[in-house]
Amino acid sequence: MFRVSTLKERELFYKKEFSVSKVRKWFTEKPQLFALDVGTETGIAKFSKDKGYIVNFNFNFKDLKKRLVKYLPEDAYYDRNKYKDFNSCFEKLKFDKFETQELAFDLDSDDLECEKCKNKNFVYTCGDCLEKSKDYAYKLYNKLREDFNNIKIVYSGRGFHFHVFDKKAYSLSIREREVLNRKLKKFPIDPWVSRGHIRLIRMPYTLNALCSRIVIPISIKELRNFDFNSKEVLPKFLK
Repeated sequence: MFRVSTLKERELFYKKEFSVSKVRKWFTEKPQLFALDVGTETGIAKFSKDKGYIVNFNFNFKDLKKRLVKYLPEDAYYDRNKYKDFNSCFEKLKFDKFETQELAFDLDSDDLECEKCKNKNFVYTCGDCLEKSKDYAYKLYNKLREDFNNIKIVYSGRGFHFHVFDKKAYSLSIREREVLNRKLKKFPIDPWVSRGHIRLIRMPYTLNALCSRIVIPISIKELRNFDFNSKEVLPKFLK
């Protein structure tokens, strides 16, 4: 069952299930920032003053779980940008002025259409569209392999993210990213993400509270028969 997580369920997940060590192992290089959305889409927020805002923090593995337990976010992200003059005073950063940026592609089931879900609101997750997204994701991965070698796939809760860690990908210009988007136009990807306009992307092993699923890395072999209700992606409060 795909549904919105309550605050109590978010708390149970981040206190009892969330693993900082898994997050640490996934990253090849620690990000400079992470960010939390405490309740923009669901309206469910522990601190009402932060509702509708993205709360940014310096990325520190030691503080990560503490922040997640404190805020119980709807979504948890990390910043793909690398800022040349980054320091602890990130409030002064101009987020559109970065030195390099991790290349990523967002293939979301929300960008597909079917008779079942065409009139549903944003927080609704369509199982039929999710199943269709697997085929698109498999083909997209193989298309990306024509240009890149180091690609990690992450199940995002309502689709799939493709993280490209080839060195050359970080320094691609906006124009070069737009060329890639045109090359991949037959796939239902969010062009703003791969173009570089959106700096944030979901952090692996966190909870997507819009659909109550754990964000997990998967292999290309696992993708073809991926089960959206497997024990690996279901938080304990749904089992």
